[in-house]
Amino acid sequence: MAEFLEVDPAVTLWGLLLEVESELKHRLDGVIASATGLSGKQFEVLLRVAQTPGQQLRLTQLATMTSFTSGGTSKLIVRMESAGLLARAHDPNDGRATLVTITDQGWDLLRRGLAAHVPSLYREMVDVLTTEQTEQLESVLRTLRTALTDLGGTRRSSQGSHVD
Repeated sequence: MAEFLEVDPAVTLWGLLLEVESELKHRLDGVIASATGLSGKQFEVLLRVAQTPGQQLRLTQLATMTSFTSGGTSKLIVRMESAGLLARAHDPNDGRATLVTITDQGWDLLRRGLAAHVPSLYREMVDVLTTEQTEQLESVLRTLRTALTDLGGTRRSSQGSHVD
């Protein structure tokens, strides 16, 4: 007879978060790939750069904002530059740093991706929740992000996922 294992509620929350994130990522990345040919990671890079004031980012900032390692970010940016989606330039304020900007082709794919992505976000996530639940979810996610950021450390840029 199998023994019943009582699990702490925090383990259940973690498992639910992983399940939802995995399923949403799978579904939404598929929509983006169908509309643009971009991977979810490429789309995320374009979106992050586009949403940044001045629409340019240092490679180190991009690695910190995403779940990619610094090395993985550099390799991805080189591939995206070769594909004509991004341009790199030296930072005029810091000769050691590299700035990334979006090319016209990158903007075109980002717009096409968003045209497919936004309706999918509503269908798969927003429309499933009440307005109150959506507001609560946003608040909870912002609280968790702030708490994790306040803990400091090298939480993403050196420990993130590899992009290769």
